[in-house]
Amino acid sequence: MISCSYQNSYDEYRKLTDFHIFHVRLLPQVCCCAVLLLAAIVLFVLAGLALTDWYWGVALTLMAILLPFANAVMARSRIRQREKREPEYENQINRYAFDENGLTVTIKEGKHQTVSSYGYQELIIYETKTHFYLYVNQMNAYILPKSCLKEAEITALIGYFKAGAGKNFKGKKHGNEL
Repeated sequence: MISCSYQNSYDEYRKLTDFHIFHVRLLPQVCCCAVLLLAAIVLFVLAGLALTDWYWGVALTLMAILLPFANAVMARSRIRQREKREPEYENQINRYAFDENGLTVTIKEGKHQTVSSYGYQELIIYETKTHFYLYVNQMNAYILPKSCLKEAEITALIGYFKAGAGKNFKGKKHGNEL
């Protein structure tokens, strides 16, 4: 069994948000940008010499280019708002317990404690150079910085993830390419 603790941090939460926007949700964003660019091309082709249609084509092109960055800016804004609203978030301590069967997470906030268990096949696990992100659904993930673990524990975890999560384990070093 591998156990470790992690105290929530808004800096780590920002890293997760950036990862989510620019890696996990990249394909839907690319598709949306492609639709906007296609609409702009259609407008340019149909516009001929009508300047108002050219303006719409330029506007759609700019929207396609700026969409991912606008998503990141809005996400950062929501994090800043949450930071003001919920300063106690950084006082929460997540305790992770891994074994060959799955993950048990104990979240302690003051005197209140919540315990959740997951089989690896229920999770989508992303490995980066510095973190494991353990997604329990499309929008919620646990943050596990590798700095909380020893090298031997990281190797054992990767073994658990590969065996239990299979194709749901994705990473740059050991799983599928991101």
